[in-house]
Amino acid sequence: MFSISVGNNDYLVVVHQMINDCDIIASSIFEKFPEASKEADNQGYLPLHYFCEKGNDEMASKLLEAYPEGATKTDEQGRLPIHGACISGNDKVVSMLLEAYPDGAKTKDKIENLPLHYACIEANDKA
Repeated sequence: MFSISVGNNDYLVVVHQMINDCDIIASSIFEKFPEASKEADNQGYLPLHYFCEKGNDEMASKLLEAYPEGATKTDEQGRLPIHGACISGNDKVVSMLLEAYPDGAKTKDKIENLPLHYACIEANDKA
């Protein structure tokens, strides 16, 4: 596991921190160490969750290629990567995730929200 200690025993996976800092570095890491795409942080976020929420279709595509099952993995809130993609509003990312895991569109998180709910909330915020 690629992890570091941050703050009060809070753990982040190194690649997750790089996602926040530099997509180019993260891309290189995933190319060299594709197994890093399977590493979740303490909130259950895979790198795929992060890139989908950022709306980064290039990295989401690479991560889906490296770990297609990532599209089916929920975080601690019960959210799939498609929930984050709907938050980002990037329809390319949403389409990729629907192709990888069509049932994701019907998956509710722990507060009973479908991905569509997040898409509507974000669309309303941008209007």
